[in-house]
Amino acid sequence: MAPEIIACQSYGTQADMYSFGLVLYAMITGETPFKGFSSLQIIHAVVQQRERPKFSTNGSIPAAVKELIHRCWANEPASRPSAEAALSIVDTLEIEDPVEVCVI
Repeated sequence: MAPEIIACQSYGTQADMYSFGLVLYAMITGETPFKGFSSLQIIHAVVQQRERPKFSTNGSIPAAVKELIHRCWANEPASRPSAEAALSIVDTLEIEDPVEVCVI
């Protein structure tokens, strides 16, 4: 859930892009974002500490994918890409083995 929703602030479609980043993270890593955190810990981490899920350091995730996810997780909604911009970025990615990426 986007920080602005958690903080009961007004929100728009850019909140969906934050969620898209979380879903993309889960798809690419095969991990649940903030696994092991309670709901209250997630709220504190996301809103107060501005934390985001961590990527492993093994380098298997393309830098362009990480960059897109990080852009989706921007604390300021206006800094997040639009859905159209995210699709353009995804369209430019060259994935060597798309089946491997999707079946983690």
